[in-house]
Amino acid sequence: MYGAEYHQKIVVAAAQIIADEGLSHLSLRTVARKVGVSTTVIYSLIGNREDLIEAVSREARGSFVREQRAVGCTENVLVDLKNLGRAYRRWSLENPALYSVMFGGYFGTQEIDREPIAPLADAVHRIHAQGRLKIEDPWQAVWAFWSAVHGATTLEIAGGCVMVGGQSEESFEVILEGMVRGLVSA
Repeated sequence: MYGAEYHQKIVVAAAQIIADEGLSHLSLRTVARKVGVSTTVIYSLIGNREDLIEAVSREARGSFVREQRAVGCTENVLVDLKNLGRAYRRWSLENPALYSVMFGGYFGTQEIDREPIAPLADAVHRIHAQGRLKIEDPWQAVWAFWSAVHGATTLEIAGGCVMVGGQSEESFEVILEGMVRGLVSA
């Protein structure tokens, strides 16, 4: 009766609670009420509260990584680089609760997980292999690009930033272009 569809609804509801109210407010009872099921359903599909937190974390990370990998790799690495930034922004705007969970520090300080940035790192390393990277260390370029995209996206989601001319997408494109020009030789 309750399968994958409800599993997903439960995870999304839990992510929304974490994003809106914080991890301390997450309870199986609250999630069950929000989804319209009993806590028994959550226990049978996912498990206890810790299992639910892990499921939310896994979903956030997994869906973000899938979005980044879907960009693919073309002959034009600069297009790939910009498309990775666009995919980051698109996923974040479409999944603000998962974004908040993934980057909100809810799960303590953890070792840096390189899988979410692997497609970006691959693109930057391709540019480096072509001798077109303006700085010596490709990882510095990866973190610079990631930080710019992350910062702009976080500000846009928070609503605390007035984008140039009120056009968020156009402003984001300016940021992408500026990062490419700043990091890559023609």
